Amino acid sequence: MDCLSSWAKKVNLAPDGAPARYEEGLQGSLDDGCVLDVMQLLVRTLKTGRLELYPEGTDVRTNAHTVFLRNGNIEHAENALHDGRDALYSALRLTNGEFRFIAGEYGGKATIKGNPHMLLMDACRLWDEEGLRHDSVSGW
Repeated sequence: MDCLSSWAKKVNLAPDGAPARYEEGLQGSLDDGCVLDVMQLLVRTLKTGRLELYPEGTDVRTNAHTVFLRNGNIEHAENALHDGRDALYSALRLTNGEFRFIAGEYGGKATIKGNPHMLLMDACRLWDEEGLRHDSVSGW
């Protein structure tokens, strides 16, 4: 299943078939390469909010990765070990687990500067140079 398939309004129908409530958001399971796909979508659509990434099989309180965007710009990233670009690159390496995007929530810190497309391309370049290990979910 495509990791972006959860992006949509989810409608729960009332007994009479009418929409009972709407939830909007982006959430789902991480597949190989999915974090980069999600980040590209958020950047290209100029989203503001918080992307939370939870590696599979770990304690979410100590191993969560968080990336903050404002108007499509990647402005801050953090995890238990790093913040800034190191945390962003670590988050982009995740290959399994769960993610969710909370629109409108912004942390206010700005530890990352630069064109967001170039930041994502730089991460890919670094992976190519060192031969990305897909089993790695730890530091950069």
